[in-house]
Amino acid sequence: MIHDVVSLGTFPGSDHNALLWTLEVKTVCNESHRQMFDYSKADVEGKKSELHTVHWQKLFCYSDAEQNWLAFKEVM
Repeated sequence: MIHDVVSLGTFPGSDHNALLWTLEVKTVCNESHRQMFDYSKADVEGKKSELHTVHWQKLFCYSDAEQNWLAFKEVM
């Protein structure tokens, strides 16, 4: 619902009014139960070392982008 509508007057050089109002909105908060990762605890150096051992040229040997994507996801 909109409450307390107030006209702030016309804009300079215009016949339009600026309005100010209060908007009351009822919301429902749905709890999310999805898994959240804490990346601050990640072993970044370990993952970098692991990724350096991947033979990227061999991995992306497919001509199909979907097959390359699936191969990439498998490594990650």
